[in-house]
Amino acid sequence: MLRGKSTPLSNNEGQFIQESITERIRLDKRDAYDYRDIDICIDNDNPGMVEARIGNTRVLTRVACDVVAPKSYRPREGVLFFQVELTPLASPSFDVGGRNSQVGVEVCRLLERTIRDSRAVDLESLCIVTGEKVWEIRVYVNVLDHCGNLIDCASIATITALKHFKRPDVSISGQEITIHPVTERVPIPLSVYHLPLCVTFAFFSDGDYLLVDPTDKEEQVMDGRLIVGVNEHKEICALHLAGGVAILPEQIIRCFEIAASKCKSHTAIIQEALLKQAGSLSSPLGGIQTGVIETTGSMTNHNGDIMDHATESKQQNELSEAQEVVQEGIRKLDAHTAVLDVQDINPWEPPSNSDSEDLMIVDSAPPDNKITPSTIDSGSEEDDVVILNPDDMSKPISRQQEENQPHTVPKEGTSRKRQRKKKGKNKY
Repeated sequence: MLRGKSTPLSNNEGQFIQESITERIRLDKRDAYDYRDIDICIDNDNPGMVEARIGNTRVLTRVACDVVAPKSYRPREGVLFFQVELTPLASPSFDVGGRNSQVGVEVCRLLERTIRDSRAVDLESLCIVTGEKVWEIRVYVNVLDHCGNLIDCASIATITALKHFKRPDVSISGQEITIHPVTERVPIPLSVYHLPLCVTFAFFSDGDYLLVDPTDKEEQVMDGRLIVGVNEHKEICALHLAGGVAILPEQIIRCFEIAASKCKSHTAIIQEALLKQAGSLSSPLGGIQTGVIETTGSMTNHNGDIMDHATESKQQNELSEAQEVVQEGIRKLDAHTAVLDVQDINPWEPPSNSDSEDLMIVDSAPPDNKITPSTIDSGSEEDDVVILNPDDMSKPISRQQEENQPHTVPKEGTSRKRQRKKKGKNKY
């Protein structure tokens, strides 16, 4: 149960801790379901290097990558490898070379079950050539200080490092594979689908009392431990029960609900840390600087420098003055548009003077020049063409009026067709 070979507590100290828990009092004045302060430090110069802290427990995680051959039973998937380092510098209970110790193996296995087995990272996106070359992502977890609840701190540091890590870009030309350095091409982040985290519960007095985030001294007197791996979508990714304590189903369901709530708050802390880190760096596209708004009310400019309230108020005044100038221009434009509407001037039509002259010419035309119905002999065998008066076109003509209307036949220039018809009648 992650106790190792630590120095055992005295009987009086152990009994004092147990009695205080039964009275719902913890040594650090926390409630039963409260976590210690969580802090995440991200290295801007080294992608994938993150240090996470829960109280005095510190874990440093570093992510590296390399091109290797895939596994024979998964030729299209990359490799995700975890390695946990425990040294006596973190706790006297750890031996030198504690990589193969019971505690190290347990922490490594829990990380694999929570992150890798839950498919949090897209391993198929790490494939370069099917069956030949894939990316191997190696996660090194180094415990710097162990003061209780090691697995929760390690999971936060690991998932943040995977989210922050970026691998080099790769291009394939025939049988040649080229790995481009960061100076040539922008590195590619890993495809992380969700953020699974571990939440540890400690049971005391044969399961009658439950605590979250136990310290190293509380771990030495606890009767059992339940570790729940869950993401922010309330999906159970892993479950680990250690110790000989018997837990009721109602207690397990209660632990699931608490773990989902804690995971949601921890995920918000991770995303906030990643957002602050991204805001402090320049964008690779054209050197554009990005900034984020701090919770204290201060703001960062485009260079990433934090502005005080005086500078912020000065910029706000300049912005308000610019808005007033724009509003004044809009008001003037509206006034000018209103004048144009009153005068009823359309720039797309000719002036009114030319219109009046044209009308006068039409009205002053003599009656002899008006268009009257007439026929035109075209000299062809087609029907005669009749030109009508435009004034008559607007009036509807009934069928009876059309039949009674006299038709003028020209005396000269009769068409050849009609001449043939007349000859035929005279023949018979």
